[in-house]
Amino acid sequence: MSKIPLSEGIKGDFNKILNCFNPIKAHYSKGETIEGFFDPSYESEKIGIIEKGRAYLYCADLDGRYSLLEIYLENDMFGKIFLSRLENLEYIIVADTDCDIIFLDYYHSIRPCEKQCAEHGLLLSNLFRTSAHKAEQLALHTNILSCRTIRGKLTAYFKYISGKNNSFTIPMRLSELADYLCVDRSAMMRELGKMRDEGIINSKGKTFTWLTKNY
Repeated sequence: MSKIPLSEGIKGDFNKILNCFNPIKAHYSKGETIEGFFDPSYESEKIGIIEKGRAYLYCADLDGRYSLLEIYLENDMFGKIFLSRLENLEYIIVADTDCDIIFLDYYHSIRPCEKQCAEHGLLLSNLFRTSAHKAEQLALHTNILSCRTIRGKLTAYFKYISGKNNSFTIPMRLSELADYLCVDRSAMMRELGKMRDEGIINSKGKTFTWLTKNY
């Protein structure tokens, strides 16, 4: 399932249509935590859209260790409605670059549009399709983490990213990949070296190439 752009199928001035959802724009600097969404005291349901920049969703376990759950790029959406929270676990979103974000009010979004515009329905449909996409991504991450070895996790992730292509580029730094796979970075780099030595893959930075079709 490919990512669903919020504006898919919508004609006309998208920014004007977006006004039906009471948007609020905010700017976050690199390294700044995007506040509120996963604070237990924060009750308002908002949907965030990355207008510009990149942000990361982290989960802290009971020991205070943070794991990378998801990467948000331009046009990606985030919010409580897209995440099944576990009790006593902290979820935070951190700006990896300077970010411009649009916040939409969820409850206002699901009400009938006062202007009775068809685009409002399309926008809402795209929100629900995005929710389904994020559920798929969570299932994928769970499946990858269930692999017992570092090689198994790398292979499962690479197969998903590469699809039917021999060459592919991962959307994160290698240190972030280790966080995403919940493995030690040094151990992961050693395993990547073994895979290169065995003629399974070739790599340059974040770009990889499968060297065998049997893997």
